[in-house]
Amino acid sequence: MKRLLFAGLILTLCLSLCSCGSTGDSSDNASDTNRSTDIIENEPAASVTEQPAQPSAALQTEESNPGVSFPFEDDEGRTRYRLVINGTEVETENYPFTLPDEPNGGYYPIEDVLNCFGVACLTNEDKSACATVINNALIQVFADSPTLTYGSKTISAVDTKVVPVVIDGALYVPSFFLMQLSDSSIVDFSDDRSAVTLETDIVVDASISGLVGVDASMLEQGGSGQVITEGEHRCSECGGAGGHNVTVQDKYWNQGQWIPTLKSSWEVCPYCGGSGTVN
Repeated sequence: MKRLLFAGLILTLCLSLCSCGSTGDSSDNASDTNRSTDIIENEPAASVTEQPAQPSAALQTEESNPGVSFPFEDDEGRTRYRLVINGTEVETENYPFTLPDEPNGGYYPIEDVLNCFGVACLTNEDKSACATVINNALIQVFADSPTLTYGSKTISAVDTKVVPVVIDGALYVPSFFLMQLSDSSIVDFSDDRSAVTLETDIVVDASISGLVGVDASMLEQGGSGQVITEGEHRCSECGGAGGHNVTVQDKYWNQGQWIPTLKSSWEVCPYCGGSGTVN
């Protein structure tokens, strides 16, 4: 009996010791877990590195290619230039050009040139013909025709292969035609060769210039060459010119730097819609 009691006592003590051992392990494990959690929460993530902000792709492109640099060669081998008239750049995407076999003879977008003088033009749908009036003198230009008309003058180049051409929806005339605008009209290149230039002393009288008296028959070779103004009411806002020029400060990119310039753009008259006449 005593042996049984002694064995039971020994068993009870063993169970007590096992229980204490398990409780201690759990407490230690929980403590270790808490310590690990504290370390993770308070240490910065080693894999995260702050990077300086990078410029956008659009900004990088703009900085590396801030604008069209003149002169440049287009896909057809023509050398393109800015258009500057009497010291003011004309705002246009119809860039004047020279041809490889005519490096000193420029071609000018006639409609942009005439707009610069405050004169609207009448053109056909494919831009192969242009007509308008400057100081009562009718101007008619036809693509691929060696003959141009300016009032009572018929103008043509010595080389009949030098003719007005249509490129990308714009009619271009050889530079010699613009030399006929007045007795003191000079075509040339700018000093940095980035622009073709026109210097002229022509003075346009808006009251006898523009589209008043010009009709579609003047866009046909051999058609009417008479400017008839009877019965038409000239727009009092633009004087019959069909619009006006707006000149602003601008700049162009050349040889790695911005060059300041004055730029002129043509605005259609809101009263007559560019027709030069009102009902």
